[in-house]
Order: sequence, then C-alpha cells, then structure tokens
Amino acid sequence: MNDKNVLIALNSLSEGEGVLRFITVYLSGRNLRLTLCILHEKNENADANESLLLTFTTICQHRNIPLTIRHFSKGVLKNLEKQATYSDLLIMEKSTLLPLAVRDEFGVHGCSIIVVPAYFKVISNVLLIHNGTQASLKSVKEFFQFFSRQIVDLTLTLLMVTPVKSADIEAPDEIMLVEYLKQYSKNVGILKVREPLTDKLLKPIPYNQSTLVVGSLQYLLSLYGENSRFKPLFDEKATLFLPAYSL
Repeated sequence: MNDKNVLIALNSLSEGEGVLRFITVYLSGRNLRLTLCILHEKNENADANESLLLTFTTICQHRNIPLTIRHFSKGVLKNLEKQATYSDLLIMEKSTLLPLAVRDEFGVHGCSIIVVPAYFKVISNVLLIHNGTQASLKSVKEFFQFFSRQIVDLTLTLLMVTPVKSADIEAPDEIMLVEYLKQYSKNVGILKVREPLTDKLLKPIPYNQSTLVVGSLQYLLSLYGENSRFKPLFDEKATLFLPAYSL
C-alpha cells in the first residue's frame, strides 16, 4: 500500500485493540499519512485513552508515518464524512459503523472502508461477495488496489449470489472475473448460490474470525433479514472491506 491517506475513526471510550492490531500487521508502504479521529459522544466528558494515543504515536514514529490526531465532539458525523472525503482508506470498528449504517446516516462516504471487530487478530482467508451489481464488482476491484500484496498467499472464495427472479451471471463475465482474481491469488474458489441465503447453502464457505468479507454496504445491510446466520455486518466475526460510495 503506497501513496495513501489513511483515516482511523475510534470512539473515545474504545480500547482500539482490533484497529491497533490491524494497522500493526497490515499498514505498511511508502508515502503513507495517517489521521486518527477520536469521536466523542454527546454529553460525554471522558478523554481519549492516553495509552492508546501513545501507542498510535509510537507505531507511526517507528514506520516514519506522519500522524495527525483530531478530536470531534460536535458535528461528529459531518466532520468524519468531510475527513473521509479527503482520505483514501477509513479504518473503524464495527461498533462505530453499525449504528450509523443501520440509521442510514453513513450512506455517503468518500473513501474505502475497513471495518474490524473489537478483537481482530489476523486474516487467513478472503470472501468476495458478488451479486451481479456494479457496487459489488467495484468493491472487489477496490480491495485489490489496497491489499494485493498482503493476500497473495491467502485463499480467496468468490461467493456469486443470484437474486430472486434474476438471470445467472453470464459465463463470459464469470470467466473474466475469475481470471482477474487469479492475478492476485493462486488459491481461488467459487461458490454459486441463489437467494434466499440459507445456512445449508453457505455451509461450504470459510467464515470465521479470520475471514475478511469484501462487499457493498447496502448488500451487507440487506442480509439482516435473511434466513441465515451469515450476517457479517452484524456479528463480531469477520473483518469487512467496503468500497467508496456516493449518492
């Protein structure tokens, strides 16, 4: 990952363990800049964890990454969205994103997003969700622009989801997509399913605390009402990659 402005958003009460682990393992490259935004909730007087800020500062100093720390206590969402507009990648915890996503308050974001569970450890496999939309394809392509080097030796699983009453993805498109994925990994698997999703259909996919799920925010939100336990946005298992999106 080179030539990137990276934004990190943390609630002031968060320990930041998952985010810290993620940047320690995966944030490296040339000409990186990092901005850490501490989000203070209404009527909350607590200061950010000083040891957390010191840890971020130490990591950045060791890697020669310029670090800026900002505190948002008023107009938090507006300020965060504005900061994201001028960033390439936003890293945040699920507990920070989920309330905003459910209330449809973070539908417009100007950069790609990595969403980590509170106790993130490591990524061992990548699950790419493609439901035939341009948004899902965009998420796949954006992901490789950031993390192609880090996932060379990992297993990639392409979950091809066909919506109800829709035609299957055409064979030439499927072939081109698989060939595209093979540029980045030799370990590419495919699972084709038709909605509605069920645990039986999804049983073959690797999905655990070491899985990184790549998909669109809108599609992941829609999984809440499905007849399956597969709800990556709503549990504390997988890490998520969401593409930049604007209305």
